Amino acid sequence: MLIGNNKYLFSTLFFLTIVSLVYITSSCTKRVWNPPTVGGVQVSSITSSSVICFCETKTDGGFSITKMGICWSLSPNPAISNYIIEENSGSLQINTYLTDLYPGTTYYLRGYASNEIGMSYGTENSFTTDILVPTLTTDPITGITSTQAISGGKITSEGGSPILEKGVCWSALKTPDYDDNKTSDGSGNSNFTSVISGL
Repeated sequence: MLIGNNKYLFSTLFFLTIVSLVYITSSCTKRVWNPPTVGGVQVSSITSSSVICFCETKTDGGFSITKMGICWSLSPNPAISNYIIEENSGSLQINTYLTDLYPGTTYYLRGYASNEIGMSYGTENSFTTDILVPTLTTDPITGITSTQAISGGKITSEGGSPILEKGVCWSALKTPDYDDNKTSDGSGNSNFTSVISGL
């Protein structure tokens, strides 16, 4: 009878052990560690030389963020080997102001973040800075004869890029433009004098 009881007790303990192991195994979830997930860079307030950029880390991958920032380049797929602005360690967002950009130029941006597992880039975005045109004043008309006159101009701003051509345009109608009669008085930002002929 004692032997039978021992067998019963052993069977019961064995069964309870198996049930406990199954319960413990099923109740434990394996945690997966990953690099961070980074959102795309949002841009606003674009000018000829600056832009405001915002980016955030969507998930930290299970570890604290060690680096976060925005990288940009004149070519697609910018990386941290290009231009970067980096936020303090542990930050999940970056809101920054890029300056000293070239007018009329397309820039490519990606956010990046890293933790102990590795580094990730966000979706690439791009924007084009505004184009600035030169500004100038027109000189008073002098030396008027039956067939010609003299004028010219003073350039007050190059608009962010070198002056390729300058001169005076004229027409028998108001508001003459480049497609009407015109002089071509060289390039550069120096003052110029134009001889208007064939009147």
